[in-house]
Amino acid sequence: MALVANIDSDDYYKVLGISRSATDKEIAKAYRKLALQYHPDKNPDDREAAEEQFKKVSEAYEILHDPEKKQIYDQHGKQGLERGGGGGGGHANDIFRHFFEQSGEDPFAGFFGGGGGRGGQRVMQTADGQRIVFQMGGGGGCGHGRPARPPRDSDTGPHVIPTDKRVCLYGLQGAAEHNGKEGTVLGYGEGKGRYTIQLASEDDEEVELALKPQNLTQLVEGVEIVKLPGLAGSTGEIMGIKMSAGEPFKYTVLLGRQVASLAPQYVLLPVGTLGVRLCGLSKPELNDQRGKILEIDKEAGRYTVLLAPGSEGRQVKVKFENVRC
Repeated sequence: MALVANIDSDDYYKVLGISRSATDKEIAKAYRKLALQYHPDKNPDDREAAEEQFKKVSEAYEILHDPEKKQIYDQHGKQGLERGGGGGGGHANDIFRHFFEQSGEDPFAGFFGGGGGRGGQRVMQTADGQRIVFQMGGGGGCGHGRPARPPRDSDTGPHVIPTDKRVCLYGLQGAAEHNGKEGTVLGYGEGKGRYTIQLASEDDEEVELALKPQNLTQLVEGVEIVKLPGLAGSTGEIMGIKMSAGEPFKYTVLLGRQVASLAPQYVLLPVGTLGVRLCGLSKPELNDQRGKILEIDKEAGRYTVLLAPGSEGRQVKVKFENVRC
């Protein structure tokens, strides 16, 4: 059974949601996910709470990533770290910067929405006025960097998920080991009807896959929960999907500090969402058609979807449960 991160735990392993036998690679992967999730700049509506969570994640990573500190912690717990002068906490922003400089990954991509900087640098200013400079693409700093990704030709339209959009992979048969992984859209080719997806980097390995739209779910921010007592009106972010044999499709949605698995009829996608897919309709010619959400009628429980040019029914009204992102 997969472990779930518990940010408020007093156990560093539980904070990151990893086992005590986790490899350094698994530790880094857990930190990357949680650091991006709880970074204060990604949580502007609750920066103070996010700052505390961000510090806890950074402290856990700082200890478990360092072999000497990890050994002391495993043998003597936090008290041993205090006696040995190796306690965690401290410089969460420095840890964040150092981590991404070493990986060569740009945390601004799809996260900070771009960023200032020249000559391979990205600059972020935190809420307390501190400037954090990321030296990307090599040339100094403490990381080797990677060359910038070359631009690619990509077909566009209401039916196409935009380039650089984050997605979750599922339903793969020949490459089932990638199911559940996160990736980024590099482009879409109308001729082959496939997206080129770059998987989230692990160490120095980069993997690109050519995938059908049916194997992708977009990680969408600003979704609204409807029709569910206690949750209706809440907003959150689609983090992935939950699919088991014989079980219906469900989104995994982050709602503040709560994670819920919800069917599509309860997760309202924002107006303007591109590349949504129709499914489960009585008219077979409309199933797997793709388009853009133009309007939402909450009372009727329907989206108005603009389909790809040339498709049957340029605009169609579809129930919430028959549209997936």
